[in-house]
Amino acid sequence: MAADLTTADVYEDASLIGQDIEKIIERFGHDVMMDLMPKIIRVLEKLEIVVGEREKDKLEIAELKLENERLYLDIKREASQRRKLDEVGVVL
Repeated sequence: MAADLTTADVYEDASLIGQDIEKIIERFGHDVMMDLMPKIIRVLEKLEIVVGEREKDKLEIAELKLENERLYLDIKREASQRRKLDEVGVVL
C-alpha cells in the first residue's frame, strides 16, 4: 500500500483526520486538541512532501527508461547498419 500512496491519498486521509478532530473538539472542547493539532498538521505536511517527491521520482524514472530504450534501439540500428556496410565492403 505504501508504494501506491499518492498525494491525493494524503489529502483524503488529512480530510478524514480533520473530521475526526472536529468530532473530538465538539465533544471535549478546543483545548484538548490545541497541542496535538500542530503536530498532526506538521506530520501530514511532511508526508505530502515525501509522497510528492516520490511521485516526481517515479515520473523521472519512467522518462529515463523510455530514453534508455530509445538509445538502445539507436545502438542496435547503428550496429545493424555497420554490419550491412561491412558485408558490402564499405569502410567508415
